[in-house]
Amino acid sequence: MKILLFPVLTSIFVQVLSSPNPVKRSVTDVCKQIASAISSASDVYYPLELLYDKDISHWASSSSAVAACSVEPGSAADVGIILQILGNTTTPFGVKGGGHASNPNFSSTTGVQIAMYRFSEVVYDAASSTATIGAGLIWDDVYAALAPYDVNVVGGRVTGVGVAGFTLGGGYSWKTNQYGLTVDTLTAFELVKPDGTVANVTQDSDSDLFFALKGGFNNFGIVTRFTLQTFPQTQVWGGLITFTEDQIPKVINATYTFASNVTDPKAAIITTANFLLGQPGISQLLFYDGPTPPDGIFDDFLAIPYFTKDVSTRDFVSLVQASPSNATAGTRAIFNSAPLLELTPTVLDAIINETVFWGSKLSWESGSFISYDIEPFMSTIFTHSDSASVYPPSRSTAYLPLNLYYAWGLEIADDSFHSAIKQSANQITAVALAEGQVGVDTAPIYPNYAIYDTPLDRLYGDNVAKMQSIKAIVDPDNVMEALYLHTKGLELHKTLIYRVPLLWTFSFPPLIMPRRTRNIHLSEKPAELVVGQSNAKKALLIGINNTLMEQDGGGRRSRLTMPHRDVNSMRALLIEHYHYNPNDIVTLIDVDDPKQLQPTRANIRTELRKLVADARRGDRFFFHYSGHVVQTENQDHTEEDGKDECLVPCDSDGVQNLIKDDELHGILVDQLPQGSQLVAILDSCHSGSLLDLEHYRCNRVWVPWMSKGRRKSDPIRNKVQRHNALIVYQHKRISGDRVKQRKTTILNHPLSPLSPERRRRASREMPATPISPVTSPASPTTHKKLARALTKLDINATKGINAIRRSSTWKNSPNTGQQVMKRSKTIKSQFIPWLDIKRAEAAAAEGDTNEEGLQCESPVQQFCNGWCHHNSSPSSPKSPRSPGSPEIISLASCKDSQEAWEDSEGNSMTQRLVEILKQDPHPTMGDLMVTISHKLHDAAMKAHTQTKQYKDKVVRYRKKHPEKCKYPDEGDTDGLNLNDFQDPQLSSRKPLDMRRRFYLIALSFAAEIPRQTNDPCAKIGGQKWVSPEDLRACYTSFAVDPVIKENIVDVINKTLAFHTSVNYEISAPEPFTEFVHEDLLKDLARISTQSYPSDYDLHLDLSRTLKRLNDGHCVWINSCYDSLFLNFLPIPLALLTDSTGAQNVHIAPEAFAAASAEFPDEITVWQDALPPAIQLQSLDGAKVLSIEGQDSFVAVDTNALITGSFQPLGTRQNSFFSSYQFGDNGWTYIMGDFAQQSLPLNDSVTLVVQRVNESTTDAIQLPYRARINPDTVKFTDSASYRANNCLAILGTNGVDLNETGDSAAPLSETVMRFQQQPPTSKTFTKERVNVMLDTIPLSDVALPPSLIPSVPVVSGGFGSGQFYMLPDNITGIFALGSFGGDTIDAMMSGMLEGLVNLKSLGATQLIVDVSNNGGGFICAAEFLHRIIVGPKNTTVPQAGLDTKARDGPLARLIVQQIIQSNVDPDQDLLYNPLNWDNASNVGFAADDDWLLPPVNLTINGHVDAFSQRLGQECQPNGFTSTPPDEALFSASNVVIVSNGRCASSCSLFSITMAKEEGVKTVVIGGKSDVQQAYCGTVGGQSTVFSELDTEVKTAKLKNNTLAPPDLLVNGVQGVTWRLGFGIQDPTQPEEWQPHLATLNLLLTPNLYVLLPLDRISD
Repeated sequence: MKILLFPVLTSIFVQVLSSPNPVKRSVTDVCKQIASAISSASDVYYPLELLYDKDISHWASSSSAVAACSVEPGSAADVGIILQILGNTTTPFGVKGGGHASNPNFSSTTGVQIAMYRFSEVVYDAASSTATIGAGLIWDDVYAALAPYDVNVVGGRVTGVGVAGFTLGGGYSWKTNQYGLTVDTLTAFELVKPDGTVANVTQDSDSDLFFALKGGFNNFGIVTRFTLQTFPQTQVWGGLITFTEDQIPKVINATYTFASNVTDPKAAIITTANFLLGQPGISQLLFYDGPTPPDGIFDDFLAIPYFTKDVSTRDFVSLVQASPSNATAGTRAIFNSAPLLELTPTVLDAIINETVFWGSKLSWESGSFISYDIEPFMSTIFTHSDSASVYPPSRSTAYLPLNLYYAWGLEIADDSFHSAIKQSANQITAVALAEGQVGVDTAPIYPNYAIYDTPLDRLYGDNVAKMQSIKAIVDPDNVMEALYLHTKGLELHKTLIYRVPLLWTFSFPPLIMPRRTRNIHLSEKPAELVVGQSNAKKALLIGINNTLMEQDGGGRRSRLTMPHRDVNSMRALLIEHYHYNPNDIVTLIDVDDPKQLQPTRANIRTELRKLVADARRGDRFFFHYSGHVVQTENQDHTEEDGKDECLVPCDSDGVQNLIKDDELHGILVDQLPQGSQLVAILDSCHSGSLLDLEHYRCNRVWVPWMSKGRRKSDPIRNKVQRHNALIVYQHKRISGDRVKQRKTTILNHPLSPLSPERRRRASREMPATPISPVTSPASPTTHKKLARALTKLDINATKGINAIRRSSTWKNSPNTGQQVMKRSKTIKSQFIPWLDIKRAEAAAAEGDTNEEGLQCESPVQQFCNGWCHHNSSPSSPKSPRSPGSPEIISLASCKDSQEAWEDSEGNSMTQRLVEILKQDPHPTMGDLMVTISHKLHDAAMKAHTQTKQYKDKVVRYRKKHPEKCKYPDEGDTDGLNLNDFQDPQLSSRKPLDMRRRFYLIALSFAAEIPRQTNDPCAKIGGQKWVSPEDLRACYTSFAVDPVIKENIVDVINKTLAFHTSVNYEISAPEPFTEFVHEDLLKDLARISTQSYPSDYDLHLDLSRTLKRLNDGHCVWINSCYDSLFLNFLPIPLALLTDSTGAQNVHIAPEAFAAASAEFPDEITVWQDALPPAIQLQSLDGAKVLSIEGQDSFVAVDTNALITGSFQPLGTRQNSFFSSYQFGDNGWTYIMGDFAQQSLPLNDSVTLVVQRVNESTTDAIQLPYRARINPDTVKFTDSASYRANNCLAILGTNGVDLNETGDSAAPLSETVMRFQQQPPTSKTFTKERVNVMLDTIPLSDVALPPSLIPSVPVVSGGFGSGQFYMLPDNITGIFALGSFGGDTIDAMMSGMLEGLVNLKSLGATQLIVDVSNNGGGFICAAEFLHRIIVGPKNTTVPQAGLDTKARDGPLARLIVQQIIQSNVDPDQDLLYNPLNWDNASNVGFAADDDWLLPPVNLTINGHVDAFSQRLGQECQPNGFTSTPPDEALFSASNVVIVSNGRCASSCSLFSITMAKEEGVKTVVIGGKSDVQQAYCGTVGGQSTVFSELDTEVKTAKLKNNTLAPPDLLVNGVQGVTWRLGFGIQDPTQPEEWQPHLATLNLLLTPNLYVLLPLDRISD
């Protein structure tokens, strides 16, 4: 009997990962080759040999790596042989001298470790007063060898430091004050060059190379011996003193005195502030180069009560060994440095403060030792040598090399300590800068202290170019590249620029030339060394609570309450969500603190100028103002409303010391160069045109209460729309005595919602003197004049009119007696397209007018009319349209005609804006304006309601108690009508596309790109089909933004702390070892320091690095590139087996049917590319003999290197070919990796084919064509492309659920697009899922009709599931394309209904087709298992796997916050104990810390911590449908069929069914010589960064150094959050256990239609 298979595979993916682990195999072969080539003076050692362990170990355990072998060369000639072999085989290697490295992986490798121990001689030449020293020694050995000759060299100061790295990095010594650096005393190097030749390098023999080696590390070969000058040596005096915490101030004072006063070059100290065993302390190393120091030099130190003391006259070796530097050997460690000009009390206090702060903070995170080495030197230290050296790059200034040293225990804390030590160095630098130590932020950093990612120019300054040219000569083939390129245990990469792992200790950005590379698909240009400018990103925040303006006639000052809070909130937002450096943010607030810069007029003007001083293209500026603004008479007719807006400093009375909008425009707008950016947030009254930007009406959005973008400006709309607007008591721009009257009679009433006790509402504007009745709400006269004028407007006018002319006189106000001015002004205006003139006439006739509504907001001269997008000419001469003009936008809290309001509940515009941007840092500008408008409107309506209620109470009270309270006169309510809403206004120099994203960070890739005729993105903008070459040109036109790069790597790194498989995947257990061997954290460290030609190249490296895990849960996706366009061919491939058993690659027989249906608009392009005699349709079924001139499987193998997603080889092979899937929209066709690419990797493909029924072959070339993804936001040029598609969107980052009130964070559209399941309803985002991510979204290509099954559909099913009954009437089919979808309820009920219906129709056999099922709801998978086989011990209490989560420090903190602070009362968080059961299937209590105690495991040499074992998670509450009490099918009659691409929840279902129930598994297709697995990527529960970020934010831990920052780009990082335990081996994860299919059915041409059931049954 034969059956139809669904829809029986049209073709199968194949992707081959070639031979087993080529890197490891080749390294082993190289080790053997070296062993056979070197002389007997040298040896090779392998793991488990005693000397091997010595060779690879380092002083800091974090600097050690497990090498394939170690080599101890015994001669320079053997070093040459070794280098030649390594260079010829491009094998990774590391070189170790003393092993005192702190930067990880810079002198270690997973390749060949060279250990220089055998270069251990010290030869003293008395005649030349020199000593030749071997590179394998430490300084202790050198000093001991020279002691008998009473001479010494300038070397290391503490015990255990290696000669080689110290010397090649410069070398500060106890003798530096007398003789200079170690490099200043060098006379010769024995150098083995990269080509294997040995050279003696001196000033005379090769001055350039001699120059480069002095501080230039290992870029030029391997140094085997150093020749140094010697100097007479007597006994010395000194040693170590330690002090307790209470003596720190005295030691610091003594250090300051020593640094300031001691001029004896023989005297030196190192003061070390430290934090050890939970306590701060301080230690002192004293040195005098003689038996006895003169009186007075060290007396201050010796007088301090000590804890321990070891100071005496001694030999030099004894003094060096008095230091405790080896006490922390074996811990993880890192150095960093902050060079200083001088040691002042302020700087010294800052160092102590940093010690205590970070010591306290990090001690919980396994921090064992935190220290800061303070090292005073004399200013003359660089004058001792006339011979040039690469370090220091300049000898004019001797900066002091402050050393920061952190040591800790756990590898999982690496990121925290690296981040902390960087922050601390930056903080000390900031303190020094603030004190006036100019240049310390750009000063040369001592290379041996610098952290791994220090920029190259911070080490060598102007010497970089010369070093690079020398490097090109000495090492043209980049042999030394492998030294650092492979220190991370990776396969060969093409180039690496900013990386120079130091020869023996520390390391920095290298000086390499492009190396010949292996291309896979896309030929990528090698990176070049570019030491360019770093763009500025600065902010100025001003908040003014108090000014000299009078609040009322009694002389009281005007006071606001929110501006200080606004500034603090905005500062936190910039730092936490937009990654501003705190040192680049200046704040001016009026507080009584001498350290705080006050917002006086002079200070504001100064800081404004500083903000944009020396601005360059690419610089980004942010300005925020919260405070008072007043309006004054405009004298030059440049304001539409006749008024200038003026910022009110704290020393202004509202008349004097104002800062006019013209001045703000002149400083902030006119001075910015092309290509720079400014974002301004203005929270004050009349702020709409405070920067005098030209466009504002054209940037408006529609909201329900406005008429076509207008609201207050239209009096009729006020009448119609504001019938619910209520009276409110408020401070407005009215005369002082009336404000006072209102305050005394109404506002201060204790029951008033507006009283100080209740609301403390205050206007953000107080009247300037003189004030104009033009804007007074109590002055209807001018309202009527404006209304009458508007009735005379020509409705067809397009250029503007003269609206009103008034006389200019001063008069006394009848209400106040104050002088006011009646304005005489010609106001230019333009026709307002959305204003209804007829209704304005009617309003004027009825006297119902509102001048504020009819007047036009400011800016200048020829004003924005709302139609600017349609104008072809600039709207103002002040609005440059030149390419690359600065991008300037300002978001103001209201229009010029309006007032802004605040209250103590946080209803300022700034607070609302911060609230919005925390949830979505980069909304579209349209969405932002709509949201902020709604929030401000809602706040106003709330105030209306409260005030109305209060007024009613007052009225009732006065009626009841007329004797207690005087009725207000009629004027009391005049002017208190809260018809005054505030409408936020977005202004700009050019009309804005409101679909663009708003970005406070002003990201370089979101900024406006200069419009050029050759803008590569403009060429493809608006196009449906483009060439891959043009698409790639657009992608590669954007340089790497270092801020974005750092942010992405930081987010990925810190998110991986939750990924359970990080250490497993360094070298996966068998049978996956061959295919999974990626040390992801080390690779990310490489990426963080590597330079790239473009942002696209950076993305390629990031994406492929994570794909090498072959783990579809742990994937990096950037929507800026991945599947923005999809790269298609019309010829998907299939792997078919002929009658002889031979397998060949074929063009799929249904290729033309699929392509012509999906690409009807492009099919002729491909047809035209073929020879005239060949029709595209004739290629169907053709045998593919070669691809790009090579056997077809070469292309398959090459593709396998980058596809990722699955561990099993056969499954990844199957990804290359076409396939099918049942999804939400029915049957879809999957083109396969050959015919569909997520990136423009190929421009075309050349094939040699043999068409069906043809005996000859044809060579054809077909172009790839890139089609825009339907989900891509349309763009027209570079700017709109990046702004619309690359910035973080809603859901990219997590939220604090306690602030949003939601039960789960919203998933971004990007997550839902790339998850391999149909989109999930927000209601069900809280459900636990296990689902793959892929850079190619679910296919929407229709399956050709001929392949869709024609058998009857059985009722039941759901979006991605369908049931069929075969003609035999006993075999049912369940086509299950996903366990995900809109709702889990519909899925469970549909599964149950469909299976019950199959059984009722007589089905006794069941085939479950899970081809390309990427997973989904975990409980849906368990439910299907449970209902098929019924209740039994394998399905109750759980039908899934026990699991474990990773137990990292941040995860532990989240659990503690949930338990201790009740941050998750609704059980929404993953880490809530109430959401989990233990291994006995008993739920945890609310106060159970389920992560304690951690289960510690050593995995691939790395200590890792996991949670206890977790039990069932779905029953009974997780099942939304009640499962039947008996099995629906016998397990022996159930077959699971797929193409192997069954992942995540699908894997959980298939594995438990196969291993626990004995269900048969069948894989259709695949190579016959490869064992096929029925599933891959098992995991246990997956999640994404945004969901973990929600956990962090809800737990109030976002500011913790372990927490990942908000992601700035539209990206997704996935992880496996829980890992399932195995069934056959329950002690190990199921992920790494075999899942071999029962049967592999090879695809044959006939198998497209019929499949023998008996073969399945067998």
